[in-house]
Amino acid sequence: MVVSLPMLVLLALRNVVRALPRLAPIVGVIATVLAVMLIGNAVLTASDEALHTTYVRNIAADLAVAPASERSFTLFGSGQLLVGDLTTAPTLVDSGAVRRLLEADDAVRAVAGVVTAAAIMDAGGVSQPVTVLGVDFGDYAALFPLQRPVVGRFPAAGEAGILLQEHVAGVAVGDSVRLAGRTGQTFTIRELPVTGLIRYPIRDQRIETIVLADPDTARALNGYVYGAVAEVQLTGATQQLLETGIDSLFDDRALAPEAEDAGGGGVVDVNALLGNTGTRQRQRARDARVARRTLPGAWNFMLVALHDSSRPDRAIRELRRGVADSGNEVRRWWQTVGGSAGIVWALRVVFNTGLIVVAIGAAIVSSNALVLSILERRNELGTMRALGSSKTVIALLIGREALIIVAIAAVFGVLLGTTGIAAINAVSFTLRNRYLSALFGGGSIGARTSVGMIALHVLGAAIVGVGATAYPIHQATRVHPREAMTA
Repeated sequence: MVVSLPMLVLLALRNVVRALPRLAPIVGVIATVLAVMLIGNAVLTASDEALHTTYVRNIAADLAVAPASERSFTLFGSGQLLVGDLTTAPTLVDSGAVRRLLEADDAVRAVAGVVTAAAIMDAGGVSQPVTVLGVDFGDYAALFPLQRPVVGRFPAAGEAGILLQEHVAGVAVGDSVRLAGRTGQTFTIRELPVTGLIRYPIRDQRIETIVLADPDTARALNGYVYGAVAEVQLTGATQQLLETGIDSLFDDRALAPEAEDAGGGGVVDVNALLGNTGTRQRQRARDARVARRTLPGAWNFMLVALHDSSRPDRAIRELRRGVADSGNEVRRWWQTVGGSAGIVWALRVVFNTGLIVVAIGAAIVSSNALVLSILERRNELGTMRALGSSKTVIALLIGREALIIVAIAAVFGVLLGTTGIAAINAVSFTLRNRYLSALFGGGSIGARTSVGMIALHVLGAAIVGVGATAYPIHQATRVHPREAMTA
């Protein structure tokens, strides 16, 4: 018996309609899984877009080149538990070469170096921990053209200054604040004038700690300074005095010959041996200034803005080849900031992994239901085989039935999912918990979807449906024509 394709489709549709009450649970399971995946990914997409907009356009740019390290460091400092606040971020290896490499790439729009330092800020009589981002404000303005002071100005090139967020109370432009940082056993204190106030689009516990300062201030807080001074040359008399034993130093017999030879009447001129006190103090002051000069090439990150932020993969591949074996690495924006951005990415992976497991379970349930349906139709299938239908025709029939079931489930799943997304956006759940607000990138929960996202989820449902038919088709093609004789 030759069965045309239209006839096969009509036969499959008839079988599905006749068995729909029995197949309803399969349709419900597939539709529910599809709707949950669609709603969950729409919420996570909205959160990711909110965080992406905030960080990429205002704080971290599209990419960053950072020193490769076993320790976890972000723009907000170390990610190590317990000891994170006591460690200082490593600096880029050959930052000048890194900058030249980035500026030579056609995909790169702007580049800016950043030094990140943890400090305690005393502003308006209130002390609070802050994250100091030391930047060249000329490069910073080119990197983030939308980020401008709401009051005041950026410090000029070479000018020491700091920009605070406008929520910091009791401080105005022109006031001074003090920053205190610690590296090992050394404390560094800097007093800076407030040149401006800035604002970020969302309130985040970590974002609220950011202050912008000139790079030399951040380097000093991190201890990125010259630690050596010129070698001191000692006179022979001073060297002899230092090598004299403590007992001999006060022994008249030991000092008398030298004194007599000097014609000093047995009296040792200690000041002559040690030199002029004022000269020594001036020398120490000069040495201290040299020792505390900051290292101009010390950067923790080199932030990179691309011409096309929506397609960073090609630029990442090229830059990774460029910095290979240099001791540096290329990071995506969420790796540079860590925290909420990294958590959202991890949540999406965990969420979809869990739903894939659920989808596999749904495929198994659907497969069992289809097998039961085939067992009930063995006589019908045996009759088709007896009339000349091949195993291929039987397989196509069962496959089309499964596709019709998946199509029905997909329609209901998409309708249920888009309805849920519209409800979430209409209600606009307000987040009063600051941690949830940071996680979802704002003060409320939203959902974002697209035709591409819906198509991707429908394709996933189709794959689940096709996978569920593999074993039922195998069982259906094993039906022998003699099964028709048992009817």
